[in-house]
Amino acid sequence: MAAQSVRDVLKRLRLVHLSLSTTYDDYHATVTDERVRTALRCMSQHELQIERWLADHERHTDAGVLNTWIQFAPGFALDRLHIQMKIDPEIGIDDLLDKAMVQDQDLLALYRRLADSVSAARVREMFENLHELVKSKDLQFTRTAVEISDE
Repeated sequence: MAAQSVRDVLKRLRLVHLSLSTTYDDYHATVTDERVRTALRCMSQHELQIERWLADHERHTDAGVLNTWIQFAPGFALDRLHIQMKIDPEIGIDDLLDKAMVQDQDLLALYRRLADSVSAARVREMFENLHELVKSKDLQFTRTAVEISDE
C-alpha cells in the first residue's frame, strides 16, 4: 500500500471517471441497439459529471486536507472496473445496466474504503461526502436506467 496525498488520490479518481466516460463513448459507436446507445450516452455523462464535481471539489477543498498523506492502494479495484466494462457490441440493455450497477457498487465501495481508512477527521469527512455524492448520483442514474430499460 503506497502513501499518496489526498490531492493525488482525487486526481486518480478523476482519471477513473474520465476514463469510464471515454470508454462508454467509444462503445457508443459500436453498438446497434438504440436503447443501449442511449444508456451508454447517459453512463458517459454520469461519469463526466462525477469527474467535474471531483475537480470542483478539489479546487474548493482546503490545502491542508489536500496535502494530507494517506495509505491508498486502489489498483486492484480500478483494474477490475476496466475488465468488467468490456462491452460486446450486441449486448442487451439489461446486461449493460447490470454491468453498470456492479461497476457503480465497486466505486461506492472504493469511496467507502477511503473514508473508513483515514484517521484525520477532515479527510474522512471529505471522503464520506464524496461517497454520499456518488451514491446520490448513482440513484439518479438508476432512475434514468430504469426508464431506458422500460422503453
